[in-house]
Amino acid sequence: MLETLKPFLSGLLIQRLEREPDLGEHHQLRLILPAVDQTALTKLDAALAGLPKPYSYKLP
Repeated sequence: MLETLKPFLSGLLIQRLEREPDLGEHHQLRLILPAVDQTALTKLDAALAGLPKPYSYKLP
C-alpha cells in the first residue's frame, strides 16, 4: 500500500512510514490530499478497492 501512496507523500513522511514506528506516532492521523495525477489516482483507487474488511471503503 505504501508504494501506491508514495506519489502523494513527502519524502520525510515516506521515511517515517518505512522505519520502525516511534512510540507516540500511533496517536497521529494523516490526511492525504491527492495531487492531480491521473495515473497515481488510478493506482490508489485500485489499491484501496482491493483492501479487505474492515479496511475497505466500499459501501455495503
